[in-house]
Amino acid sequence: MLSENDYLTSRRARDDAVKLLGKRIKAGDTFPPIFLAIRQVRSDHSSHAHADPVALANRINKLPDGSINYSGFQPMDDPNDFRYFFMGMLWVIGMCFRGFLHVQETEFAEDVSRFLARLNDWKAALHTHRRAIGIFPERGEAEGF
Repeated sequence: MLSENDYLTSRRARDDAVKLLGKRIKAGDTFPPIFLAIRQVRSDHSSHAHADPVALANRINKLPDGSINYSGFQPMDDPNDFRYFFMGMLWVIGMCFRGFLHVQETEFAEDVSRFLARLNDWKAALHTHRRAIGIFPERGEAEGF
């Protein structure tokens, strides 16, 4: 739907490709589930909402005592909230990487098993770290992040 040149040189072409994808989905075209998941993440995290790095950077306050807080619609008094928010961005990055691996595997018939194994190890480590610092320790890996 989008050439490499258009992607690199035209923001309008990139935006139109996103709109075209939405139209094709509504028309009943089928896409790999990972594409639909990444599209949903993009929709949920656009306009500086949720785990958007720009929003995170623009809303961090450094206080005189050296501590930091996040100035969003709700206070972030617990440092674990901030950590979870940041780890959520990492999770989204991993999901996007998985999407690229899917394309590499299905469209270019390349072996991505080494990358998938490393990605799975990384996701497991992220889950373990989240639980170790007391963030949703009861939540299983099957529930996502």
